[in-house]
Amino acid sequence: MPMIRMNPVPKTRLQRRSAWFVLLAWFAVLPLGPGCASWRAPSSFPEKEPLPDPAVLYRELLERATDIGSAKGVGHLKIHAAGRNLSLEALIACKRPARLRVEALDFWDQAVFLATIREDEFCIYFVGENRFLREPADPAVLQENVGIPLDGGDLVALVLGCPFFVPLESPELGVRREGGNLILTARELEREVRYEVRMDARRRPLQVLLSRESGKGDAALLLRVDFGKYQSVEGFDFPFRIRVTNLESREDFLLQYQQLQLNQVLEEALFQFVPPAAAERIKWQ
Repeated sequence: MPMIRMNPVPKTRLQRRSAWFVLLAWFAVLPLGPGCASWRAPSSFPEKEPLPDPAVLYRELLERATDIGSAKGVGHLKIHAAGRNLSLEALIACKRPARLRVEALDFWDQAVFLATIREDEFCIYFVGENRFLREPADPAVLQENVGIPLDGGDLVALVLGCPFFVPLESPELGVRREGGNLILTARELEREVRYEVRMDARRRPLQVLLSRESGKGDAALLLRVDFGKYQSVEGFDFPFRIRVTNLESREDFLLQYQQLQLNQVLEEALFQFVPPAAAERIKWQ
């Protein structure tokens, strides 16, 4: 696999082979100790243990998530959106706020597409066609292309493992025990947002349900996020498997990290897209 590079298009086979070896060297320093190599099944929350204070639990989850500011690694992407199915290896880099770069490659080490998010801008470059799309990173555009109706900043927070990827300001909180798991609910009626976060005994999010809730008590499920295969990376328990299901359209996004580094310095230029010469700009819809 080639490294994440400033020019997304390898122009010659020699360049592609050189990039392959550079990528191997790039990931040679990734932590591969016992903490990363094994996955432990989620444990149950003890029935006799008192329930934690929901405000403390919410603050703990939020602080743990925001301590992770960036990630870069290799993963596998499966996307079912707009009637299309995509399954590819990808090089992934992201950081707060609202920075994402995904470079997808095929079996023969050729770039298939490059996608970037930078602040409010979403770009995707189709290598074989030498065409690119440049649009606002809003929920409508991202749903059409990746199946997730979030804006760019919220999508980056989700890819970084944050259970409250759509931020809340002053939520009403509650906690209960169900099926051996803790369930934390967080709702903000003014924004019509409601979270239900299911956790194991180690207070790691396993599933997040995001709903739109009206003041009348009606709720419509929007997204289900499943976090799994937690591994220890640089002192953090991080979900190596993140699956997002759009419960309205049944579109699906699955990211499975294979190698990962957290809180590395990622240069701003990495998330800037400059179209290659003679590339054709296309319009969304």
